[in-house]
Amino acid sequence: MPKKAGLLGLIAILYFTVSGGPFGLEPAVSSVGPAMALLLIVLVPIVWGLPTALMVAELSAALPGEGGFYLWVTRALGPFWGFQEAWWSWICEFPDMAIYPVLFTSYAGEWLHLSTPQKWMMSLAVIWISAALNLAGIGAVGATAILSGVFVVAPFSLFSFLGFRLPATPIHWNAAHGGFLLGLSIILYNYTGWDNISLVGDEVENPQRNYPIALLGGLALIAAMYLLPILGGLRIAPDPAAWHEGAFPIFAKALPGGAWLSVWLLAGALISAFVQFNSLLLSNSRLPMVLARDGFFPKFLARQNSRDVPTASVIVCAIGYSIFALFGYERLVVLYVVVYTFSIVLEFLALWVLRVREPDLPRPFLVPGGTAGLALTVILPIVTGVVVLGVTIQQGIHEPLWLMIAGLATLSGLPAWLIASLIVSKRAGRV
Repeated sequence: MPKKAGLLGLIAILYFTVSGGPFGLEPAVSSVGPAMALLLIVLVPIVWGLPTALMVAELSAALPGEGGFYLWVTRALGPFWGFQEAWWSWICEFPDMAIYPVLFTSYAGEWLHLSTPQKWMMSLAVIWISAALNLAGIGAVGATAILSGVFVVAPFSLFSFLGFRLPATPIHWNAAHGGFLLGLSIILYNYTGWDNISLVGDEVENPQRNYPIALLGGLALIAAMYLLPILGGLRIAPDPAAWHEGAFPIFAKALPGGAWLSVWLLAGALISAFVQFNSLLLSNSRLPMVLARDGFFPKFLARQNSRDVPTASVIVCAIGYSIFALFGYERLVVLYVVVYTFSIVLEFLALWVLRVREPDLPRPFLVPGGTAGLALTVILPIVTGVVVLGVTIQQGIHEPLWLMIAGLATLSGLPAWLIASLIVSKRAGRV
């Protein structure tokens, strides 16, 4: 029998699915300024992270299974919106998954002087080594995440502690460059991914119990591991212009024992980017498999090996991520957040509809607070999504190409549904 992930393995996979540490968070400080960055780091978990974790905890415990959010939306809103949910989630995976190899090469650049082709080759190595690990099954991915989590959390805890021991210095509160959309997108991005863990429900031990514990405990850990290093780092570098990708290891050099701590943070950054990609590939590869089982995607994507791994899906996804790894970090983040916003709204609507339509559905975990708690859980992230889209449209006037790409990615779900429905109808007619 294939090995399943226990509670500790699920928490570790969740940590790297959503966060993996504050790596890549540094540009938010320069984009919106330290004050706004800190405010967003505290506010986003309340209006986005916690509601999403609660929503995923309830629906994962009530309806565990391969396909996760695709199954929830289909059951609540019907096959058309279920397909849109799956399509948008699949589309936004490509910029999302490419971010981790790109971050890996950005941090590796602190050690090595790499040309652009060399950076892409290094990104390919990250992608395809992860693909090989995923083919070994969820047990191997969970064990890798547990060991890596300890290695990544420890140096940032030490960094924060040593940073707080430095004397306070005047902080430059103004933004340096980038703009509000970039800063908001980066912080939102660092609190997304909660729903991805639902895609492997059949590969988790006791999902009704373990999902809620892992999701709520993981949120507290992630928020702390963002806020404390930023606060400690501002004691070292109060000028927001100094905050860029890969800045934490540079800041560490100013601390006592900074030389070895800088190396540890660099190594942690590389491990984090690798394990985040590895953990997300585990969940993301299940989505095409489930769509293939339902007839919307080619049948070969549903094939699994002896460890229940969708081999063809893993390989196809890895090819797509290899292409998107050619883009820059900041563009990938904004594109991902825009498309992801549409998909997450459908999941919250599914939570509400299933509560109304199926009140007797067994729910081992329930969003607390009764109707008021449910309403807040649904409304707060939807309002946040509207803000993101509004700022995107406003800024997109100055960058019409990226606004058009985001719009086309979102609208592509309709022709994809028409084509997939036609294929399913033809197959049904031959049966």
